[in-house]
Amino acid sequence: MEKAPEPAPERAIDIPGIDAEEGLRRVRGKRALYADILRKFAANQRATPAAILDRWRGGDAATAERLAHTLKGVAGTIGAGEVQRAAAAVEAALRSGAAPERTVAVLTPLLEDVAAGIERWLAEAAPVPPVAPDADPAKAAALMARLRGLLADHDPEAEELAESNLHLLRTILPAPRADDFIQSVRGFDFSRALELMEW
Repeated sequence: MEKAPEPAPERAIDIPGIDAEEGLRRVRGKRALYADILRKFAANQRATPAAILDRWRGGDAATAERLAHTLKGVAGTIGAGEVQRAAAAVEAALRSGAAPERTVAVLTPLLEDVAAGIERWLAEAAPVPPVAPDADPAKAAALMARLRGLLADHDPEAEELAESNLHLLRTILPAPRADDFIQSVRGFDFSRALELMEW
């Protein structure tokens, strides 16, 4: 009897500045979800330091602090400890009313290096097939209850669940709200996403 071929080994997640084991633990070992979170982190968070300074200089310290808080949370999720600590320092400076330039100057190169490392790794990684959507509208109530729980727990699995049920979300939420909701989830602004679910 012919021996079945050995499965191809999973490609190592070797990105400078990221503890991939910690990141995978936080998403319960789901590599496809983790890779997607990494991709969104590089795309959505890279400009955060500039946005923080822009909001602060424009007199909107509350939004600047929220941006730092979100970056801190997502950096923790992916296992980017140095970025997480630097974002926490920016958040603390803003909360105390101090000028954030010094802490942002520390954060910016750390974040840039991590984002560039993610992009290099993703460019070499094999594409992940999309999750097939489930089009059963009868599952709407269960979907919304599950999403509420995940969002309240700041669980990154909320993004995977929302992405795989986009069509169903658009039948539940009014058109503009559905788009705002998915953008909030993709940007890991889970508090805003929860607000958009209440209508």
